[in-house]
Amino acid sequence: MQQMTTATFFVSLLAFYDACTLTVKLVYHQLGKHQVYLGSMGCKMAFLSNFFSAQANWVLVFICAERFVAVCFPLKKAYIVTKRRSYVCSAVMFIALLIPFALLYVFMRDSDPSGRHCGTFEEYVQFWIHGWYWINSFIYLFIPLFCIVILTAFIIRGLTRSRVDRRSIMRTSSKGEHGNRRLMVEVERLERSITVMLIMAALIFTILLLPSCVFLLAFTDSENPLVRARWRLFDQIQYVFSDSSHAVNFFLYFFSAQRFRNQFLCLLTCRTRRLTNQRQRCTESGITKYSIALSRGEET
Repeated sequence: MQQMTTATFFVSLLAFYDACTLTVKLVYHQLGKHQVYLGSMGCKMAFLSNFFSAQANWVLVFICAERFVAVCFPLKKAYIVTKRRSYVCSAVMFIALLIPFALLYVFMRDSDPSGRHCGTFEEYVQFWIHGWYWINSFIYLFIPLFCIVILTAFIIRGLTRSRVDRRSIMRTSSKGEHGNRRLMVEVERLERSITVMLIMAALIFTILLLPSCVFLLAFTDSENPLVRARWRLFDQIQYVFSDSSHAVNFFLYFFSAQRFRNQFLCLLTCRTRRLTNQRQRCTESGITKYSIALSRGEET
């Protein structure tokens, strides 16, 4: 069984948050479409949609930061990026986003008398429209997007400079040690596949969220019905693009990383379990043969 690295941990966490985001959005979309009773609790729990979306975007920032250290500071990566620190950062970000999202929805949102529609308490409407609108936009969109663009640019720049250095270090450190050399080649292949996934995910993420940036920065209310209809159409387009940023990550993983494809296909075909059973039988057979040979040696 392969040991989980910090990179694979963050990729797994990103996949989890993407799945949660799409699931919650789909559930609330269907509840609203079919006029299902939500009640006060259902309206307050609606924060999960924005919460998981923000979590997914910030995990992508963590992946970019981890790849930045791996590419630009390969010798210091083991000391800077550790599993413990990655777990702590993920937990801190979870709590830091959960508290404001949950509290605001608990105290400011509720259902109407029918229980099928959600709204904001009258005393908080101005803050919700003019304050929380921009706070949520910066937490969910602008700050993560800025960090991802900057880190991805540094990663692409560092890739062209670090490849030769890493290979020379691998040759000198693993000289005469075939086992260590194979391990380092495998690690380098894994790091390269994750880096390719990251760059593609970051570029697609940037492209898909640009319409949201334009809408949030350029939207103006108008009395002209035609202008309002255009903004309404653009709002729906940017909404679809924004949600697609969570759905498209799976396909990026599948088409850009051979290891992900192999493990996913093994999961679907249950090949991993069969391989494990085969290895176990081979191990038991080897132990049996060794025991027989040992007993014969003792008899002689």
